[in-house]
Amino acid sequence: MCFGKNGVVENEIEQRKTGYIFYNNKLLTNLTFRDFCDKHHLANPENEHNPSAQHDGAIQGHVAFAGSASGTVRIINTTDDIAKVNQGDILVSVMTNANYLPTMKKAAAIVTDEGGITCHAAIVARELNIPCIIGTKTATSILQNGDMVSVDAHNGTVEIIKNE
Repeated sequence: MCFGKNGVVENEIEQRKTGYIFYNNKLLTNLTFRDFCDKHHLANPENEHNPSAQHDGAIQGHVAFAGSASGTVRIINTTDDIAKVNQGDILVSVMTNANYLPTMKKAAAIVTDEGGITCHAAIVARELNIPCIIGTKTATSILQNGDMVSVDAHNGTVEIIKNE
C-alpha cells in the first residue's frame, strides 16, 4: 500500500480522479460531481448560469435545496420584519440568521441575495425541506413585498407572476 499526501492511499487518489467519490465512508462509483450534487440536493458550483443575471425575465441564483413553490414575497431586512411573514409566503432576504428560524418554518420557499452552500439559509432549507435559492445578488432589489412569484429551485430561477 502506497501512501501519498496527508496519508491518503495512492489508489484512492486515482479513483477520485476517475469519478469515484467517498461519502460517509462509502465508495460511490461512476458518480460525477454534478450527479452527486443533484442526488443530495446540493448547490453545484459548476452551474453554467450567471447568478446575477436575469434569464427570460427570471432572477437567477444557485440551488441550495431543490423544489418549487409559488407565493407572496415577504422581504425581510431586519428582525422587525419577521412578524410580517405568513404561512406559505416566499421569504426573500439578503441573508438569513438564527433569528429568522420561526419565519423560515412558515415560508414556502427561501430566496437570498448572498450565501453559499454552507450559509444559514441553505442549511435550514435542507433541514426543513423548503425550496431554496441562494446567491441571486438582486432578489431584494428587484422583488417587492406583495409580488406573486414562482420559485423553481430545480433550475435556480424566480419568476414574477404578478407585481404588487
